[in-house]
Formats: sequence, structure tokens, C-alpha cells
Amino acid sequence: QKKIISGILSESSVGIYCPSRAINILSAEQDYRFFDDDPCMYGKYLPPFKSQIENYHDCLANPPENIVVASRTFFIKIKEKLIKGGFNGKIINLFE
Repeated sequence: QKKIISGILSESSVGIYCPSRAINILSAEQDYRFFDDDPCMYGKYLPPFKSQIENYHDCLANPPENIVVASRTFFIKIKEKLIKGGFNGKIINLFE
């Protein structure tokens, strides 16, 4: 899983959807954008990372090139929502 994210980061910008589920495999030295649909998470930080958590609308307004979804349960739902919203980057299931 770390290799998946590192490989993508070396080539393009990466957003992590549901970042709290991937926190243990992310390097604080890398530059990620975090997205979560929970309104309680919006604008907050996950120490030691410097990126604020953004929401779905922020993602579509200024999309990263790739999104890694860190949720087995909601991967399909998140993917469909992003595509329906017009996201045309790559959407990767972290757990496949």
C-alpha cells in the first residue's frame, strides 16, 4: 500500500479520500491532499500532516490528478460520486 501511494506521488498530485483510515501508512514527509465527507472533519488536521481536510466540493473545484480511496466499504460509492461530479482523474482503491 505504501508503494502504491509513493509510486503515484512520484508522478502526480494525490488526494487521499478517508485519510484517517490510511494514516498509519502515509509518510508525513510527502505532500498529500486529504478529503472526507464527514462535516466534522472539514478544515481539521491529522497530525503530523500539514494539509487541512477538504470536502467533496473542494475536491471537484480543485481536483488532484489522482485520488486514493482508503475505504473498502465505501470505495464504489465514493468512486461513483466523484465520477458523477465530473472528476476525470484516476481513482485507486488502496485495498485492492
